[in-house]
Amino acid sequence: MRRKLVVGNWKMYGNLARNKALLEGLLEGARELREADCGVCVPYPYLAQAQAALQGSNVAWGRKT
Repeated sequence: MRRKLVVGNWKMYGNLARNKALLEGLLEGARELREADCGVCVPYPYLAQAQAALQGSNVAWGRKT
């Protein structure tokens, strides 16, 4: 059976402070996720922030096009 994949994205109306809170919440929620892979696609200006926040976690990150 295939693993489930849960991926979310957000729009450009964020900011660094809001994104930080969102990424921290995502990390907390994904910590217990065992039956699916988790990822997030972020707008280009926030790629570096997402990479730094998610490094070493079980949450993948990518670019929203």
